[in-house]
Amino acid sequence: MKTVLPFILLFSLLLNACSEPDQPVFDWSAVPTDTLKDLSPIITFDDHQIANPRDINILSSGNFLVLDYSSNKYHILSPDLETLYVFGGEGEGPGEFLSPRQVTEIDGNIFITDNNSTRISRLDLQGEFLGSFLYETSAVERDAAGLGDQEYVSVTNGADGSLFKYSDLDDGVSIHFGFVPGGAYSFPDIEKGARQLKAREIPDFMKNNVLLMADEDHIYSHYLALSMQLVYDHDGMQTDSFKVHLPYLNELFAMYREQADASSADRGFPILPVIEYIWDMYITPDSYWYLTKATMKIPQQVVRYNKMGEPVHVYEIPRTEYYKGIVQLAVDEKRGKLYLVNYSNGRIFGAEI
Repeated sequence: MKTVLPFILLFSLLLNACSEPDQPVFDWSAVPTDTLKDLSPIITFDDHQIANPRDINILSSGNFLVLDYSSNKYHILSPDLETLYVFGGEGEGPGEFLSPRQVTEIDGNIFITDNNSTRISRLDLQGEFLGSFLYETSAVERDAAGLGDQEYVSVTNGADGSLFKYSDLDDGVSIHFGFVPGGAYSFPDIEKGARQLKAREIPDFMKNNVLLMADEDHIYSHYLALSMQLVYDHDGMQTDSFKVHLPYLNELFAMYREQADASSADRGFPILPVIEYIWDMYITPDSYWYLTKATMKIPQQVVRYNKMGEPVHVYEIPRTEYYKGIVQLAVDEKRGKLYLVNYSNGRIFGAEI
């Protein structure tokens, strides 16, 4: 990325989604829905000495990259789930991590973002440390993704009228881009947010909350409160956008409104829940995959979209205590496998899709 290009925003589509969360009537009966009946644990502490799995990625080599949150160590497993390499650990030294979050693979390199130290480490596909660099972000969560050696994209929370900043530290190039539905970041106005939520609107200070991902060609931004997906190339040019319809989105929004009303009645002042409809997303060459949130009444699902922005399949997770606590996913479409990370019991489950 060496040039500065304008980005294109589909304002009419996005602005309509910023205030009214209810989706239009969508015929989910036309979308195949299956229950994941063969969901079973494939990565456990007894077999792999991973005490607290918090992330799983599938590398271009076909190997699995799994983070053990209890030690901040990454484990690289073969497709047959044999441990090949272990790297990382708690600390601030070369190849160590304090709060590892985002993982990207670009040109055979693994980039791991440490949100605590605002440092991105570069490693090869065997976990060998190759170097690191610091990044800048004005976002509270300090989210960023590595795009190359000395290159990254970070979340700005609306600084300079944009949501993201691309930086090339070698060339000194910076590009600000990205739709900012909530305006520039300011201290949350809870009272205003409560009024907006009561009027069935998304509070302004939640509209910029995004889930950031990247790969060799694109930067992906999922607006969590708006349930919108935007896609950019590495020059900040918007290439796609669509509304992410989910089977129980309206029910989840109604629950958030009820929680806000209940907190105001109990305490005399509002405590607003964070409005999010998904835990995680995973992107493959052919599809977008969304892991939804759930309640006692609403089942947890994995919703698959094609690259045209159309839902094509819904997979329902069985409603048992054994699967409670699933918050991350990975998908291997070539093998027809879905993987789900359960924080509660420290297991990673696999299923055929």
